[in-house]
Amino acid sequence: MHIRMILIAVVLFTLPACIQWEEGGQNTPEEAVKTYDRIEDERFYETYKVNDELALVLLKGTYTEEAIWLAEVHFVHDKNLWSVRSITNMKEPSDDIGTFKRMFLSKDDGYSVGYVKGDIDESSVEDSSNYQIVTELEEYEEWKIWVNETPLLF
Repeated sequence: MHIRMILIAVVLFTLPACIQWEEGGQNTPEEAVKTYDRIEDERFYETYKVNDELALVLLKGTYTEEAIWLAEVHFVHDKNLWSVRSITNMKEPSDDIGTFKRMFLSKDDGYSVGYVKGDIDESSVEDSSNYQIVTELEEYEEWKIWVNETPLLF
């Protein structure tokens, strides 16, 4: 009787863990950034999924200075969880950079990220349909963050 109860308890505790493992590990891209020791006082703006293996997490936080950060978070299949590959300081938007500015380009993963004041239009870029506004920055009047996915050429 005791063995049967122990077996039932083991199944009840291991089954949810197995389901969680199958569904994507124990973290999300945001949780991966939270466990990254270098950024403090995180305030997450948005997470943009480029594909099933890459997410861009946009946040405001403090490292050496308060800034807006772009975390490149990749899904690690061997460990079945999300892991931060890099975090880039995007500075803070200001009128000194103009009304449209690319702040980061990843040729390897095929995307770029930047700021726009107002809306993206044909005067800012050649093909504005490729640019997606990810989030508006409420504390910076009219500033938004955009992402542009570029096809990878092999």
